[in-house]
Amino acid sequence: VQSKILMYKINQALADLYHQVGDSAKAYSYFKEFFRLKEEALSDEAKKNIQNLQAIHEVEQARKEAEIYRIRNTELAELNKNLLELNNEKNEFLGIAAHDLKNPLSGIILTASTVKQYFRQMPEDEVVGQMEIIEKTADRMRKIIINLLDIYSLESGKLNLSIKHFDIGILLTSLLNDFCKQATAKNITINFTPPSQSIFILADINATTEIFENLISNALKFLHKSGCITIQLLLLEEYSSVRVEVADNGQGLSDEDKLKLFGKFARLSARPTDGEDSTGLGLYIVKKLAEAMNGRVWCKSKLG
Repeated sequence: VQSKILMYKINQALADLYHQVGDSAKAYSYFKEFFRLKEEALSDEAKKNIQNLQAIHEVEQARKEAEIYRIRNTELAELNKNLLELNNEKNEFLGIAAHDLKNPLSGIILTASTVKQYFRQMPEDEVVGQMEIIEKTADRMRKIIINLLDIYSLESGKLNLSIKHFDIGILLTSLLNDFCKQATAKNITINFTPPSQSIFILADINATTEIFENLISNALKFLHKSGCITIQLLLLEEYSSVRVEVADNGQGLSDEDKLKLFGKFARLSARPTDGEDSTGLGLYIVKKLAEAMNGRVWCKSKLG
């Protein structure tokens, strides 16, 4: 990490030097190398810090757990356990805010700085590409913030639902159109046949949208390239209810994963297949939103 920091400082100095003497081509060349090395150094430093914090956290957690087990008073042990869980949750929130928001923000600043200084020397398609990077990174930050706000609303009792009748088939069709680009990028096929008749449900349209955004996004995220997602909309007349199934032929879930699937900050053995981000909050939010509207969500899966 220190070597990369030294190298990007050298390239930055050379870029500034050639910029001052009027050699824009060389200045731009050195600035591109500075930008690349700084991105790598930031990433390496973040990974190093996360590993250090994780090690400290694990040692501290083990120590506290050992103390709890030594306490004979059951009530006091239970209280300490609850406090530890709350402290861990607080640390998780701080970790997400510090790591998942700080690094993307640094990337946005660096990318914008590059374009601002060298856009006259950059080809048009490269400028567009840099803008797309900023857009994608900002959207990632937006989703993280939305998840954190959702958790706050759900757990503080401040979630306001507006229950109305709406056509679930139209909602799903619209949502799938939004995911076309993401699916195409991984060569994933999404199969969905809209129902021949309108199927109305009684729910909050925004919460329902967020539920299926999370489920479809997860299927895309954890599915390998050239995979397949099948979505079915079923009217269960005997229960006067509707069931939506989001199925894929991806990695599947182990029995251990299934037990913690809908938990907060769940870390599963299955990992995103194309470097996508995962905070472990999406399915927790899905479950809470579904239950808040008198719905139910569950999983059937076979590992592999």
